[in-house]
Amino acid sequence: MAPLFIIFQLPSARAESHGAALGLLGDDPVVGWLIIALLLCFWLLLRVHHSAPPPKRARRAPISHDELARLVFRLVRECDIDGYKELFLAGGEASRVMGPGAEAYLDSRNIKVLEESLVTLAAIIPEGSHFVDSAISRPDKLRMRVRGPDNEIITLDIGTVARIGALWRLKTPAYPAGSRHPYPRSTRQESNHPVRDDENPG
Repeated sequence: MAPLFIIFQLPSARAESHGAALGLLGDDPVVGWLIIALLLCFWLLLRVHHSAPPPKRARRAPISHDELARLVFRLVRECDIDGYKELFLAGGEASRVMGPGAEAYLDSRNIKVLEESLVTLAAIIPEGSHFVDSAISRPDKLRMRVRGPDNEIITLDIGTVARIGALWRLKTPAYPAGSRHPYPRSTRQESNHPVRDDENPG
């Protein structure tokens, strides 16, 4: 409001000359100053709007292991490390699952480990593949099947999972950094079954 205060403190003769030079005052200086005040208010509103942070997107919340596997498949194809990271147990969730070992778990599951896992999954899944389905092969181990562009079925590990209420979260990645075998759990087989529309997550 400081510029507006200064404007109204100008001597009347000087104010009229400035307003006339801007072509805003016309025959009635009061109307001209009202226009200037409105423009200043509009400018301030624009400043506030552009300085406001963008709204934060809600964290993904898969409610089935199949939905979780589909998200992993899509995020791996997009190489979205931030989206992939949010599928794993966060601080409070880790405390509920791990108890006192939560801090050590979060330290060991650092961004380097997740990047290595994401890159390894991306290398296993051929370009142009489609998601088929998923399954729990052990009480906490999630696997998914994808169909390659040559109609080949590829089965690969996603990692271990944990239930947090109705939500499914990844617990550990299948291919941690430093793994001696980059593709230890992928299997391939031929399939003549055509890809259904619901098998392609888009």
